[in-house]
Amino acid sequence: MTPTPSDAAAFPGAVLLDMDGTLTDSEKWWFRGEAELLAEYGVEWTEELAKEVVGCPIDWWASTMVERFGLPARPEDVARDLVARVHGIVSREPAQWRPGARELLELLARLAVPSAVVTSSPQAIARAALREAPAGSLAVFVTGDEDLAGKPSPEPYERAAGRLGVDPADCVVFEDSLFGVRSALAARTHAVVVPFMADIPPLPGLLRIDSLDGLDARALSRFAAQPLPAGDPLA
Repeated sequence: MTPTPSDAAAFPGAVLLDMDGTLTDSEKWWFRGEAELLAEYGVEWTEELAKEVVGCPIDWWASTMVERFGLPARPEDVARDLVARVHGIVSREPAQWRPGARELLELLARLAVPSAVVTSSPQAIARAALREAPAGSLAVFVTGDEDLAGKPSPEPYERAAGRLGVDPADCVVFEDSLFGVRSALAARTHAVVVPFMADIPPLPGLLRIDSLDGLDARALSRFAAQPLPAGDPLA
């Protein structure tokens, strides 16, 4: 059914989506790359350790690993090595969509609601991982190799909204990590968490759903109508 003008007015101005763990089950690719890299330094990388850094910027991860494990390498070299490993994995393997993710993008395209991906992954990895995204979706990519502060800074989501010409307050964001949730809330968007690998505590203004599966136009309108908390939601 074609949305009526009154329906369209109730939709979010745009929908902004995290990639790793939200749109795609690509956290496992990052875990594999991280584990392979750290094993070369004699470090065992576990799922519990990986959960601590879900959604973090790559540069932050590399610096943290060098400091935490005393790696005899420069953080920038560790980051470059990790990106190369993960890009190789992503380029070889088929897309791994999270439940309902592809269908949500198809819905947004059908409703003519602009969408963007906002990810800590570099552009090349994001493009490769989302190469099978539905036509008419993800008009904008904001990635971790751009010149901006990464999540949990509000800058990634503010930039995505700006590129789409939409006020962040009119955007619905889907995230799975605490880094990402804090970024979305700080940008004053309607943040919806879909927990995956990490446990996300309750936060003012944060909505929570179990899955993207089954989302429809009514759900999008409901998320967009959720009042934003007064003041700093993270104070």
